[in-house]
Amino acid sequence: MSHDTNPDAVSERSCYIGIWDYATGELVDAWLLYRPAADPFFVRIPMDGSAVPLSVPRAVLQQGMDWDALSQDLWAYPSPDARWVLWTVKRGGLRERTFRVSRVLLTAALKSMYELVPLGKEGDRIDWDDALKALLKSS
Repeated sequence: MSHDTNPDAVSERSCYIGIWDYATGELVDAWLLYRPAADPFFVRIPMDGSAVPLSVPRAVLQQGMDWDALSQDLWAYPSPDARWVLWTVKRGGLRERTFRVSRVLLTAALKSMYELVPLGKEGDRIDWDDALKALLKSS
């Protein structure tokens, strides 16, 4: 994880997190990649064994530590064991696999992301003129 005292000097945050398959106990390598220049609202989560990384709102990862939070790719929710957060990966609307994620690691990673872009300041990172041009060009 990148730790810089000047948040404007850092362009992204990344963190390795091992996640455990809830059914088998198998460790799966995963990373949290936060690139606010690309999209300040979303975190990409590449995982071993998955060809396509998850794209999950940062808020879903945060909220899922305390209550059910849903996105297109992920259902995050507290585990009965307070050391863990559970993530159920969804593909095409179907539940694929459930993983245990360390609450301590996830908390530290999210703290680092919020230091880079504070909650409520995500929109300040978007060049709205460029976004509008891209939308108009694609239509």
